[in-house]
Amino acid sequence: MYYYIFEPAQNPKEQKIQEEIKALLQSRSIVGEFVTLSLAEEPQDLARVGLRKNYSTVVACGSDTLINEIGAGITGTEAVLGAIPFEENSVFHQILGTKNYTDACDILPSRKVLKVDTGLINQEKIFVSSVTVRPKKELIAGEGLIIVSFDGDFQAETKLCNITVSNVGIKRKSTKKVRAALTDHHLDIFIPDQLRKKEGFLSRIFGRAPSEKTPKTGSIFRPKKISIESRKKLITMLGNKEIAKGNLIIESYPSSLNIVVKRMRPKAQSDGDSNS
Repeated sequence: MYYYIFEPAQNPKEQKIQEEIKALLQSRSIVGEFVTLSLAEEPQDLARVGLRKNYSTVVACGSDTLINEIGAGITGTEAVLGAIPFEENSVFHQILGTKNYTDACDILPSRKVLKVDTGLINQEKIFVSSVTVRPKKELIAGEGLIIVSFDGDFQAETKLCNITVSNVGIKRKSTKKVRAALTDHHLDIFIPDQLRKKEGFLSRIFGRAPSEKTPKTGSIFRPKKISIESRKKLITMLGNKEIAKGNLIIESYPSSLNIVVKRMRPKAQSDGDSNS
């Protein structure tokens, strides 16, 4: 039995999608209880309600933010996370191996379960995919530094910027690579290159010359644990939702969540690769 958690529909289009999904699930005999998150409820709390009702699979139906938060609510338990992403470009389609919400519904009964890592913020907040750590908007153009420490071994210093902390990899497109990132017990950290008049720490590490233009590239690190500190005010965003403030420690929480995914078919061996 499944415990389905839907976000409140924001418009008629979302309402129609939700109705289609419920009808599809019922036609597939993927039965369970449908609940809709209220404005007064936290997704993690509603996920735990499903656990108390002895549902073994909690299915988040909606945005990537909702799926992350429902996943956070059951992390560290034996329960399984199902996901039906509404967003066409959802990172969870890469994780699941699906293309749309119809595909996501169809894989639920297959019961292929992948045990994945999650990200743990200050020993309190949990995310499945990625978060962005950034200064408050009014500070982005100002002066200030962010100090990032990696596994306690070395530090990087950067001007105020948006730093991405990902559990699904940076610039990893295929389902195979995204799943590999989810199970490697590491995080991917992306720090964008900065406009510098003087050579900085990252330039010394990677041999980059100072640039007069702000490039769209950056540096990727893959530690198990990082700390991010600044004298300026930092906020941590999960999608469009603020989930933490101030300095923080983010670490990989290994093998902490079970998630339903699509079975990947092995590639057929070509004639040229045959040993016969």
